[in-house]
Amino acid sequence: MRAICARHSQHFRTGSNSSPIPGGKIAQYVALEPPPNLARLVLVATGSARGVTPRPEHRALVAEAFGSRVRIDRFLRAGMYRELAPDALGHLIDDALIASREAWFEWYDHGRREDFFARVGTIALPTLVVAGDRDPLVPPERLRREVSGPIPGAVLVTLKNVGHNIPVELPTEFASLIARLDKP
Repeated sequence: MRAICARHSQHFRTGSNSSPIPGGKIAQYVALEPPPNLARLVLVATGSARGVTPRPEHRALVAEAFGSRVRIDRFLRAGMYRELAPDALGHLIDDALIASREAWFEWYDHGRREDFFARVGTIALPTLVVAGDRDPLVPPERLRREVSGPIPGAVLVTLKNVGHNIPVELPTEFASLIARLDKP
């Protein structure tokens, strides 16, 4: 992310959602020492910067899901409140299926363990945190406690009747929220 920003002069805002690789934790890490042209942080249904040791049974489920359209479909549906159009769900599954084995397992075996929670209070970028009120994976209260609360000036917006995959469950509402960020 830093390398991409360094190659361009325009200002960027970084956004993240947690599927298939939890990009919110990565975005928070980059925001600790942001490139000069990174202007804003948008964290969507993200996990926190706390380190997590995956339970063996969870790791086994991850192993079973790798490369399995059926199991990825089941996992994605478990986090959603709204039913998606089949083509939209198919695109999410296809995105997960192209993940390399190394990326899929390195995140669960190593990335999740990284803990820099004590430093997120130094994030100085304007930060928007977006929650879904029906998210079974990262409920709004957890986002308030673990993400928006510790980041100075962060704003938490909770959207109604939506689960974990906010950009695809409520695409129009989510796009409107992001578009409003650029208005004075």
